[in-house]
Amino acid sequence: ILGHPVPGTTVAFGAISGGGSLVPSTVPTDAQGLAASTWTLGASGMDTASAVAAGLNGSPVTFSTLSVGFISGKVVDISTGNGIANALVRFRQFIGSPIQSVVAGADGSYTSPGLLPGNWLISVNTSQYINEFGPTVGVSSGAMTDAGQFTLCPIGSPNSVTVSGRLIDGANGLPLSGAYAELRFGHYLPIPQGLLLGGAAFMDPTDSQGNFAMSAQNSCYFLMGRTPGYLPSPLDPLGYLPPGTSKAVQDVALTPFPASAFTVAFTWTSPQPFTNFD
Repeated sequence: ILGHPVPGTTVAFGAISGGGSLVPSTVPTDAQGLAASTWTLGASGMDTASAVAAGLNGSPVTFSTLSVGFISGKVVDISTGNGIANALVRFRQFIGSPIQSVVAGADGSYTSPGLLPGNWLISVNTSQYINEFGPTVGVSSGAMTDAGQFTLCPIGSPNSVTVSGRLIDGANGLPLSGAYAELRFGHYLPIPQGLLLGGAAFMDPTDSQGNFAMSAQNSCYFLMGRTPGYLPSPLDPLGYLPPGTSKAVQDVALTPFPASAFTVAFTWTSPQPFTNFD
């Protein structure tokens, strides 16, 4: 009778695509007309399987699912080592791609939603800390990947640390007067550096001897030097600077822009005679 259970009918389960498997592959229906098999997903990202009951209307039935993995980790304060509760942890496969997110627990621990196999970029947002992009973590189908600790840097009290040093010409070692030293928040290698770090948090022009000195909040910084006619210096990670730190850095060398490597030549020719027709 239509709509009633069909007991004792053999149902054949099988994977169609995705590389997964179903065990057992054949199962008789029970008194309620139900048959079940355990589906182990493959690593392709999308798995499709079928269930076939020969001679019954509606057979075969096909169904698909995504094969996913997970990332776990902990968000901690770099200055104390304590977990940060309620931090928003985000996962994306590249800048601009759709974001999945989860809120860290009371001790800073988190487990991601199901993620497709591949590489995922982690970022963390929470108040009173520098919001950063961290490492890229690989996800495998059906696996839990431990991303370890994601350390965040607090944004501390104004004028609680100082950073000093000198900017020099990388070609001849002479001091660069009127150049700018910049402190930029962060401690993870930025990807890409311009997008993730944004503008300078603090900057100071050098004196006639190329010297600079900046007062800043206790936090994590990159140091960079720049001035017209030179390439910006590579970002120098200073790490976390606790309150009361007075950090003197080694000379920061800036590379002059290379001289022009090409010559433009012009050939002038006399114009053709012009005839005026009235």
